Amino acid sequence: MHRGNGRVPARNERVLARNERVECGNGRVPARNERVLARNERVARENGRVPARNGRVARGNGRVLARNGRVARNNGRVPARNERVLARNGRVPARNERVPARNERVPARNERVARENERVPARNGRVAFLLQ
Repeated sequence: MHRGNGRVPARNERVLARNERVECGNGRVPARNERVLARNERVARENGRVPARNGRVARGNGRVLARNGRVARNNGRVPARNERVLARNGRVPARNERVPARNERVPARNERVARENERVPARNGRVAFLLQ
């Protein structure tokens, strides 16, 4: 987009010329982050998703999408380690639910494993075999 007055266009103008033009109304050339946001919105619209105005892409009902396209349960904050473990186990905690601490989860897992092995755990944390 050579302005024609003999000067070399600035880098952002050259980028705009190379890409399709991002309109910002008053002739101001948008900054790099604005161009990225505009591109994100265009890609999102092509994918049939409406971009959330905070720069993250949201689906129709306002859920925020994580980078991998899954619905984030946490409004863009990084989940705590215990929440990540729960999510990896396929269970995303409800918004108002207290997430069990790590030391609470391990006994629970022990109990689950014991139950799968048809043993009933003694509540003092040790596993007691069923007396046949």
